[in-house]
Amino acid sequence: MIDGEDEMKKILVLCLLLIGVAHSDPQGIYEDRCQACHGAYGMSYAMTKSVPIANLTQKEILKRLNAYKFENRSVYGMGELMKGQLSTYNNEELEGVADYISELSNNRVDTIVTKGLKLEIATLKQIERRDNYFIVEIKLTNSTWHEGAGGVTLSFPQYEKLDGKIVSKSFSSVDIFQPPKKMYNKISKTLKKNRYLSIEGWEKTWKKNTTHFIKLKLRIPKKGEIFQLQVRGVFMYQDKKEKHEVFVPNKEGLEIDQQGYVIQSIGIPIK
Repeated sequence: MIDGEDEMKKILVLCLLLIGVAHSDPQGIYEDRCQACHGAYGMSYAMTKSVPIANLTQKEILKRLNAYKFENRSVYGMGELMKGQLSTYNNEELEGVADYISELSNNRVDTIVTKGLKLEIATLKQIERRDNYFIVEIKLTNSTWHEGAGGVTLSFPQYEKLDGKIVSKSFSSVDIFQPPKKMYNKISKTLKKNRYLSIEGWEKTWKKNTTHFIKLKLRIPKKGEIFQLQVRGVFMYQDKKEKHEVFVPNKEGLEIDQQGYVIQSIGIPIK
């Protein structure tokens, strides 16, 4: 009997050790307790309300976790639910989870630089369809040491129209071109009807070393596995001799949009 009791004790100790390992694994805790609401990348709007947690710092995430655990926080009425999710974990385990979440960010930034112009497109590495919408921000910085005019064009080759809105902007004008609205075509040098949706921001007086942007909130399409974006920028200035146009991107061999301009194409998987 003694041998049997010893064996049972060994099994019990092993089980407790395994439970301890599972609970001290930040990824395991996140996948078991958090992922269903906050998404694989921590970028989902939990219960369609809570903001993405992966954009928070480790310190802020840990602060919130502890506040929920000790009933000092209840946002959107989720206090009781969050307390239940966190009550069995100690501070060390919550620190590990906070570390894991802070490194999850699903944010993606594509940057292209051409002759003093820097084009930045902030999107996501992956779109989760259940989130309903996502944010796209496009920035163009003029570091050419000239003053002039210019803008950005964001196009959606899969769509004639798209639900969404402009959240904020610094361009003096932003226009939305839905088919059959016309835009200037570089190849034909005429106005031609659009085949798909385009949004254009324009600045008439663009000072050197300044940035202009458009930030959009877009509803995620119900169909399709890839969300496709086309992006480009242009800056125009005049010196004593002639007028100049700087395009970004400007590499030969890249795709062109419906207006005949070279574009940066970005595909985002939808899960």
